[in-house]
Amino acid sequence: HTLLKHIAAVDRDPALPSAAARAARRRSLQSDLSALGDLALYQRASLAGERASGGFDASRWVIRALAGEPSPEDSEPIRLLDVGAIVSGRYAAAKGCARIDATAIDLHAQDDGVVEADFFEYAAEPSRRAAFDVTVLSLVVNFVPAPARRGHMLRLAAEVTRPRGRVFVVLPAACVVNSRYVTLGSMKQILASVGLPVKDTVRSERLVMFDCVVQDHGERPAPREWKKHLVRPGKDRNNFCVELCFDQSASESGKVVAKEAAGKDEERQPRTSNQRKKARKLARCNRGTAAKRGSENFVRQGQHKRAKLGKKIQGTALVGKNP
Repeated sequence: HTLLKHIAAVDRDPALPSAAARAARRRSLQSDLSALGDLALYQRASLAGERASGGFDASRWVIRALAGEPSPEDSEPIRLLDVGAIVSGRYAAAKGCARIDATAIDLHAQDDGVVEADFFEYAAEPSRRAAFDVTVLSLVVNFVPAPARRGHMLRLAAEVTRPRGRVFVVLPAACVVNSRYVTLGSMKQILASVGLPVKDTVRSERLVMFDCVVQDHGERPAPREWKKHLVRPGKDRNNFCVELCFDQSASESGKVVAKEAAGKDEERQPRTSNQRKKARKLARCNRGTAAKRGSENFVRQGQHKRAKLGKKIQGTALVGKNP
């Protein structure tokens, strides 16, 4: 996870000013990631651990929250999208709520019942707009490397879920109680900004779940940008952050455009202590280079003036001599 975050941050690193330097750094990080066995190996290990220990099961929270939904006799099955699912079938025998027809997807599926798909591509298909009654993002938003991509994921979750449907977002509690940039209140505001006002919040010692109701586009509040902003200083904090960006045309239509940070060459103001140190070091180097260049120019100008003055003096001396 750390390596994935470093790869996503390469294009924003002020210590890597050239494209060649960024490409070399990216290759190095990819090599380190491959040496660890890559994401597929990590997910196979997660699956083994999940089956051995039972692991965390978000479906229990979700089924409890859906207990007030119509019964199977009164309606069609609840269409549910489970994003980042390690195993399938958790919603098949749901009790206390309507029958659930679940679709489980994951980037590198390790279970036969899980569809292998990238959520960003899956949700972008026009046929999937408002295709589900419920979408579950359980411990996946925090694994997206770039803050703007996290905001984009939340927006897409609102797009694939029908109005008045539900989106459940599960995060490690540390993401909202120990982050430098996000609080429980600001996370609720971010969700509301993409049309997901929070109906209820469920917390445990290690996790927090946001139960959101999807708003229709016409009911959503005016778009609001969210950038990385320090709210809790301290060296023992984590750097979890969610960013949202809006352009002018999107503001008029009420739609959110999350500018994806990965692959961009935009210069961004450094925020973390390491980024600030790198920026200061780079600035000192630039000032030193400029001073050196200015000094060299000054010396050259002085040499030119002295040479010109010497020629003038020499010419005056020759004119004053007797033939």
